[in-house]
Amino acid sequence: MPTRKAYEEKEDRYKEYMEAAEMAQAAYPENPHFALAISRLYIQKNDYANAFYFLDKAKKAGSKDKTFQKEYRKMLYSFKTLYGNYNSYYPLSNGFYGVKNKEGAGYIPADGESSNSLKQEFVGPIGEKGYRLLRKDGKTILMDKNEVTQGVFSNKNPEDIGYYAEDRIPIKEEGEYSYYNALGDRLFGGFSEASRFQKGKGGGKKG
Repeated sequence: MPTRKAYEEKEDRYKEYMEAAEMAQAAYPENPHFALAISRLYIQKNDYANAFYFLDKAKKAGSKDKTFQKEYRKMLYSFKTLYGNYNSYYPLSNGFYGVKNKEGAGYIPADGESSNSLKQEFVGPIGEKGYRLLRKDGKTILMDKNEVTQGVFSNKNPEDIGYYAEDRIPIKEEGEYSYYNALGDRLFGGFSEASRFQKGKGGGKKG
């Protein structure tokens, strides 16, 4: 049986591989090899929803590799079986998926159990310190894990929302991503793709 230290070292390596794969996929979203790599890392954890999420993102960016298409079809079946009731979703983070259907948007736990709290207009993935961007009562806010508002944003209908990390959150509007701080101030942008900040750097691709 592996020791606790060995287990922690293995988990640290997995996290490093995942971070590198996410940054590569953000920089080259149409590359099927990066999408397959990150998908297989999630499959190792039996996380088929996230495995499909990154394959679907690559497909929308134009990936057509045969091996990629085969893996995509397999993951699509698994995803629809478990999460077919939702129109869109964000990957698992901090134990929850961000989801949306015709009733509204909200969060569901990792086991995929249905939720009766889809009352927001939209929600983003849960990031560092439990921070997540959502819209409720006509306001777009950054909320922490205790549901305390940390910042108010001008964004009314984002096309995509990234993870909050290192006081940065990427938001896509009008086809481009920009990074904002926790107060809602736009810092810089002009990216066609963007990922969370890691060690002072954001994985992005200029449009």
